[in-house]
Amino acid sequence: MAYTERPSSQEHNLTLTGRKTLKITGVSHVDRFDDEEITIDTCMGGMTIQGQGMHMEKLSLETGEIVVAGDIDGILYDSRSGSDKGLFKRLFK
Repeated sequence: MAYTERPSSQEHNLTLTGRKTLKITGVSHVDRFDDEEITIDTCMGGMTIQGQGMHMEKLSLETGEIVVAGDIDGILYDSRSGSDKGLFKRLFK
């Protein structure tokens, strides 16, 4: 399921605490998420978060903020939008 909302002139920041909690601002779209991968669109481009046992503790697309908890293994930016990347990834997986 995808959630879309465009926050107005949101600043993009990441705060990673102990590789267990990740707070992200500037989020405009959540393309997909499960306990091993989350694909989002931010005001700075697409982003993929990889890990184990991940879940969203907070999701507010009105403010453009999400908080992810779990074992965070990697964060990858992509210049394409998060939803485009997710579509291609699903087609060629």
